[in-house]
Amino acid sequence: RRSQRERRPPDYYGVRVNFAGQEPTSVEEAIASSMKAEWMEAMETEMKSLEHNKVWDLVKLPEGRKAVGSKWVYKVKTGADGQIERYKARLVAQGFSQKFGADYDETFSPVVRLESLRALLALSVQYDLKLHQVDVTTAFLNGELEEEVYMKQPKGFLSKGIEESILCAN
Repeated sequence: RRSQRERRPPDYYGVRVNFAGQEPTSVEEAIASSMKAEWMEAMETEMKSLEHNKVWDLVKLPEGRKAVGSKWVYKVKTGADGQIERYKARLVAQGFSQKFGADYDETFSPVVRLESLRALLALSVQYDLKLHQVDVTTAFLNGELEEEVYMKQPKGFLSKGIEESILCAN
């Protein structure tokens, strides 16, 4: 027999914020939304950042190689008061089509552990240090990419005249 108690997510921060309906799941949804200008600006900012950092070159796909797809991921960034600060779009590779050993041999995801953050905060309080928050708009690892990774051009940003070209990560 199941409990009749109402189920709801935990209320860790005192206020639940729900942006359902504000974050599109595709380029088509972003363009059709009432926030089209904001999402287009976010996508253009991401593309400019990738071009500025020389992340890829447009090349023809070599024979025998497969290109992974690309997808836009959208996020509404809010301040401490819950007000919308900015709209963020990230271009990601659809790596689920890659095979371990053939296309890659290791993965790395830089995340902070909560214990590390607590230790840092405790030390800053103990030694009366000032902490500053930094919002990194684009972060790249300093490691060299040994493999050639080919990715299809993102929807909405196909290069005119060379639509069949593929992005090759540098």
